Amino acid sequence: SSSHGSPCQGSHSSAPASGSGSSSHGSSCHDSHAEHFHSYVPTEGGVVCGLFLVGAVAFVMAIYYAVNWWQKKPRLFAWKMISATISIFLSVITFNAVQFLIVDNLSFMPEEFWQVLCFFLFYVIGQIVCRHFIYDHLLLIALGTCCGHMFGFSAISAFVGIQHQLNEEGEGVIIGVCFGFVFVIGVVIVIGTMMRKKVEERLLETMSEHDVHLWMEQCVEAEDDSIGLAVGLFMSQIVQYIILGHLPPLTGYPAGKSQSQIHQLLMCVVGSSCLLLLSTYTTKKVMHTVNVSFLPTARLARIIQCINAMTTTWLTIFWSQWQYYSIHHQDKMIMKTVLAVMISAGVFPMLSVLSMQCVADSGIEAKALRAIIGALGLLVGISWEKAFDFAIRKVVLRGEGETGPSFELNMILWTVALDAIIGVAWAYFILPKATPELAEQGGADKLWGDMMVEEESEEHNGGAWSKSGSDSDE
Repeated sequence: SSSHGSPCQGSHSSAPASGSGSSSHGSSCHDSHAEHFHSYVPTEGGVVCGLFLVGAVAFVMAIYYAVNWWQKKPRLFAWKMISATISIFLSVITFNAVQFLIVDNLSFMPEEFWQVLCFFLFYVIGQIVCRHFIYDHLLLIALGTCCGHMFGFSAISAFVGIQHQLNEEGEGVIIGVCFGFVFVIGVVIVIGTMMRKKVEERLLETMSEHDVHLWMEQCVEAEDDSIGLAVGLFMSQIVQYIILGHLPPLTGYPAGKSQSQIHQLLMCVVGSSCLLLLSTYTTKKVMHTVNVSFLPTARLARIIQCINAMTTTWLTIFWSQWQYYSIHHQDKMIMKTVLAVMISAGVFPMLSVLSMQCVADSGIEAKALRAIIGALGLLVGISWEKAFDFAIRKVVLRGEGETGPSFELNMILWTVALDAIIGVAWAYFILPKATPELAEQGGADKLWGDMMVEEESEEHNGGAWSKSGSDSDE
């Protein structure tokens, strides 16, 4: 076995001859090892692994600094950003898995039919879930938020199906049909609001006004967020159509854009951001006069703000993809991860601006900034979701055609595992920090319940027993 070892190992096992020969041989072995170490040229994967190792630690520590800042408002906005990002991530992976099972396995109807059906299905499920957890405020807000996001993503998926089905009819027909679909979304929301008003009258007879008010507000906010999510994407598609001259696909590799087109989209991002500031100022004024967020005037202002915020977010996502993919040409997994890191690094410093005293100096103004916080959470959440979804589908599951029972089973297992691990931690540890009214309903004691109480009681009894024992010994 020594013959297969390194020369240096062989020299150590043999008896030393003369001092000079042994010294020169040991020096040559040491030099060869040093030369081998210093001549290491990392591969692309080694560079990514090293940067990710260092960057991950720095990123986690930066989050700890953000959520433990010395001022209260930056801490609250940091928790809201993290909460919005995780809720978007959970909603996307859950929606993708559910739609994957429905659309790809029920082939006796066209794919576009199931995409539109999922739109109505997710809306009904969201209303039922909110009604069922009306007494549990924590689960009401957590599940209501995720259901609202999935309703918005189902509208986006239906829009993708419409665009794919009418691709040969021309962009004018597609845009006209999508305007009609936006009208359908509005009709669904109006019908749902009317039905909730009737349910509200019956609930007030047996429940407290506070619980009913919280239920109504959560349902309305989930609907408004879903409207902003879907209509914002539709508006961003129209902007891209004006710049490119054709309607771009919502999926695929966004390469081949000229610098002139990229700069035009950047100017649209700046213009949309200015409109967002104006709509936020208007919403703050309305919130000062109308305190109930689901009244028509306040709700209309908030919907306009949500649409503007989500449009700005989608435009920013598309612009960052255009700009990054026009410069770098690397492995797709590397590009998606690096882009997500860059977006996160650019978004988190904006919290310091939003938390300034001149921006939000009261609870009502902070509430008016909720749409911007949600939009920033969408920006970070979508960027990381794209990286995670690509990692699960193409790297972990290695799905080429993404068909077959084994791929479907693995997809379900991964989704359930991520929802169970991330979702529970988000609902009990992060969401209560981001929502002050839920501060008393979250935490480890609420999650583990009697197990933590029994452990504390055992520690207390043990301490008392040892104390009595020591007294008797004395």
